[in-house]
Amino acid sequence: MILPLLACIIPAIFLVEIGRYWRPQPDQPDSFPGWAGFLSVGLGLLLGTAVLAYTVFGESGSLPAMILLPSICALFAESCLYLFGILVSLISGLARPYLRWPAGLLLVIPFLLAALGYLGDAFIFRVVMFGGALLASGWLVWNRLGRWFALTYLLLLLLLLLGVWAIDSQSEFLFLPAPLASIASQLVWLVPGLGIILSCRLLGWVLADEQGSFARRLFLAGLLIAPVFLLLAWQAATASAWDVATDGLGGIFMLQFASIFGVATAIHLSWNLALKRNAFIFGFAVLILVIIMGANSFGTFGFDGEWGNVPRARTARRAEMIDRAILRYYDQHGQYPQALADLTPGYLLYMPVPFILPGEDWCYQGAADYYRLGAFYRDFFGSPLSLKIYAQAGTPPETGWECGERLAEMKTRYDPPP
Repeated sequence: MILPLLACIIPAIFLVEIGRYWRPQPDQPDSFPGWAGFLSVGLGLLLGTAVLAYTVFGESGSLPAMILLPSICALFAESCLYLFGILVSLISGLARPYLRWPAGLLLVIPFLLAALGYLGDAFIFRVVMFGGALLASGWLVWNRLGRWFALTYLLLLLLLLLGVWAIDSQSEFLFLPAPLASIASQLVWLVPGLGIILSCRLLGWVLADEQGSFARRLFLAGLLIAPVFLLLAWQAATASAWDVATDGLGGIFMLQFASIFGVATAIHLSWNLALKRNAFIFGFAVLILVIIMGANSFGTFGFDGEWGNVPRARTARRAEMIDRAILRYYDQHGQYPQALADLTPGYLLYMPVPFILPGEDWCYQGAADYYRLGAFYRDFFGSPLSLKIYAQAGTPPETGWECGERLAEMKTRYDPPP
């Protein structure tokens, strides 16, 4: 997995060097009529190669497809921008769009994308479609932010924080209407891409602006990028920890997105920067990937280097936090809380969930003179399930605990077959 993610930089660099001869200059768009042909031929060749790889090698064809994916997304985004520019020119009537027959080849791209989705991996098809559109949208919005940059930046941080919460709690946004819940679930994975685009564009601003102090611009960009990186790493570490608990793919998705959006944005920026700046922007794309790799490794191995310990350790720490809140409640009221909901928000700002099974809450039973706090527990995915008691006091009854009665049904659902 790691080598293909790093190897995707090689075709990206070749794409940048070839495209530099066809890329139109902002002040001379008609002097480079071959740009539409370059986009059409380049995107057609890359998509065709990916489709051929799947046709010939089947699932093994995902390896070359993953290597080409950032370049495909970059070209698809540039094609969207090209067609958007033509549409704006036609609607406004202020300028006559410069069209030649190669532009018509772009109409073939949807058929190649459909073939990729049918013959290959539907996930890769969605990444090309939504990833390319997201890249194009991000570049268009960046150029029009102006005084709205600060508000947009704060909104992005809020969305990234929401994504961390959604991954941590495994929230399916069921409190929203069904259409909004579906959109929110998709945003959880799309917003990190926007964070990567913003970070790369900030570095591009530092490298492209020749006026003012370079050190001052670099310092300012670093201050803005650092919180984005922190939230990206936090989400990647949390997703990979849940992967240990559930045999999921969230951490792998984060790695793929870091590679796709980082390298694709680097391609776009390299066409707009001086040649000597290319090493900086591609190096920054690698840095993003390394940070997400490190966060993924931390969520999988933890501080002690033990594989799979993070979900168990996080659950134990959260149980300790809840237990301390229960004891504070007892000190003030002289009895234990009847339900964990009695602890929020007075004793806990929010109720963290166990990090073992998605959708499962704590097992709690409380009365005036006793309580017990537990959770359904397993070492990692595929291991036998049990009911673990993290804290208790007094003498809880032997019967009447809902979680104890559910254990047999839960073991049937989650335990490995004999």
